Amino acid sequence: MNLETIRTEARKLLGLVQAEELHDRIEILFNPRMRTRAGACTYRRIRRDHVPGKFQIELNPTLLLHRHPEALLPTLAHELAHVVVRARFGGNARNHGKEWTSMLKRMGHTPERCHNMNVEGLKRKTRPSTRWICLACNKIVTLGPVQSMRENRRGGSYVCLCGGRLERKPARSQQCLF
Repeated sequence: MNLETIRTEARKLLGLVQAEELHDRIEILFNPRMRTRAGACTYRRIRRDHVPGKFQIELNPTLLLHRHPEALLPTLAHELAHVVVRARFGGNARNHGKEWTSMLKRMGHTPERCHNMNVEGLKRKTRPSTRWICLACNKIVTLGPVQSMRENRRGGSYVCLCGGRLERKPARSQQCLF
């Protein structure tokens, strides 16, 4: 399914909830960087009651075109319901609240917050957290993978709450037992 067909389907879905006027304010695109999310609705938020002028719906091409094409329309409806709710209620409605549920039902789709598509092989490889020890108070500090990488690169940019310098704690197999 190409983007023109998807825009036509979006117009039909918006018609079901009497929101055709929003069609020209929505940009729909495929985001090849998306990993496990099926779709996302983004807009610039200024104030809680602000209704944005433009909306952007990003769809995952790997999941929705190649692996699970049957999930494309439900995902599009899910994201369009976010657009309609934001346009009608501003920031006063919850993301997956009763207004959103009502919109999705009127579009003829089941209101589901998360998908259950197979994402095997799409998840990012994450680095484990590492343990550091404070040289001043011997407290063990756990840093996430990004902070550990920065600490290794910079050499001493993170400090303990006591002000002491952190040093990487060796793995148990490398620790001296005496």
